[in-house]
Amino acid sequence: MKGKRIKWIDDMRGFCMLAIFWFHSEMYYFRHDCTPYGLYVGTALASFFAVSGFLMYKEGVETNVRERLYKVWRLLVVPYFAFCSVIVVGKSLLQHDVLSWSSLSSALFSLITGQASWFICALVVSQIMFVFAVRLSKGRDYLMLLFMLVLFLLANIIGNGGNASPFYNSRFNFWHVNEALLGCGLMIFGYLLHKNNNRLRKRPIVVFLLTAFLTFASKTFIIAEGVEVVFGPIITTNYPLFLADLLCSIVFLMFLFQLLPAVRGLGWIGRRSIVYYFACGGCPLVASKIARALFGNGSDSYFCFVGVFVLSVLLATVIAWIVYRFAPCLVSSKSKKSC
Repeated sequence: MKGKRIKWIDDMRGFCMLAIFWFHSEMYYFRHDCTPYGLYVGTALASFFAVSGFLMYKEGVETNVRERLYKVWRLLVVPYFAFCSVIVVGKSLLQHDVLSWSSLSSALFSLITGQASWFICALVVSQIMFVFAVRLSKGRDYLMLLFMLVLFLLANIIGNGGNASPFYNSRFNFWHVNEALLGCGLMIFGYLLHKNNNRLRKRPIVVFLLTAFLTFASKTFIIAEGVEVVFGPIITTNYPLFLADLLCSIVFLMFLFQLLPAVRGLGWIGRRSIVYYFACGGCPLVASKIARALFGNGSDSYFCFVGVFVLSVLLATVIAWIVYRFAPCLVSSKSKKSC
């Protein structure tokens, strides 16, 4: 139905956002990842791309390029410049105490070149590529599958910093095109999953158990062998395993949340995930500083860390509520309320 939200997708987004907050909270509090990165971070990030593609499929509806590009502008580019302008200026103040021309010019350069938020920039570029891929293929499965495979290949050759490719250059990865190649491939994967969802839904338990086993096997091998599987920037020396792990775990999560009952809190976060993402760096940093001010540097216990994680999520929740209550035009293409 037009305009009706899919609750399990909101829950899945909320869960993945909490996973990203968990990772950032560990990095700021412990200054390293106690929970192995390969266990969950890449899957959480990749799921956002796949879900975007999943939602873009509309049965019997042709993709409107102008409408989709406008939504990319309003829902991603505008929030990127609005939120990241505040973030980079805040970081400049924290690092230099005062605003200087050199710090401002550096901040402006990072904004324009898309370095202020790699994930949002990769999402912008991947959605633009995805729109044209759907348009050119006219939604034909075999062409979309071909585009997906080509994008995955290019992401390995051009964007993978772990394969010693002569084409890889992190300095010229403007607007994170490297990660966008992988992201667009994941969007097409999500699109094809939605298009063929009825076939998969005939045996949901079988698909769920199979992908659960494959996900468990891949992640066990990744952790046991210490394989690098970093999503942003792409750094892996075992690209087939990296890609297989992402695809299997995405399907596993999708079927898991279709089988689980809706969780109101997760859904609330999932519907506002764009604001939570912009807050996932600053809020864990502030929460960590508060914890260390209260308990000192010797409080590196997991009990204190859980408090830091909860506090960072609460701070982000307050920010999300304020934005959606008083400045919805920043995060919605339909809102007519002025900022």
